[in-house]
Amino acid sequence: MCSDRSGLCSGQSRLCNDQSGLCCDLSGLYSDQSGLCCDQSGLCCDQSGLCCDLSGLCCDQSGLCCDQSGLCGDQSGLCCDQSGLCGDQSGLCSEQLGMCSDQPKIFSNEITLSKTIESVHLVTEIFFQ
Repeated sequence: MCSDRSGLCSGQSRLCNDQSGLCCDLSGLYSDQSGLCCDQSGLCCDQSGLCCDLSGLCCDQSGLCCDQSGLCGDQSGLCCDQSGLCGDQSGLCSEQLGMCSDQPKIFSNEITLSKTIESVHLVTEIFFQ
């Protein structure tokens, strides 16, 4: 059980999930019906309903995500994957500093452009088969 006064899980050094009053499980992770959870450091996601998966990444219904360095996607709904890269339904990405961008497609080099063209061709072929 959770000790609300101490803020700790009973008999453990892990912190409680203050929103639900529930304790962290043995892996240090907990997800309750509200979508709140504690990561392995005992920190909890906030009232927005963010949830941590087993990798410690956060993602809510808007598609916003936090990578392991704590950076989050912005209001455009861009998401950070485990390597800190960002991408949304349009396929836009930025590899610098784990930042997210929803600007028009600007490619940093010809390799990225050629790979994107190949991907578009592949998807087109599959779609029309």
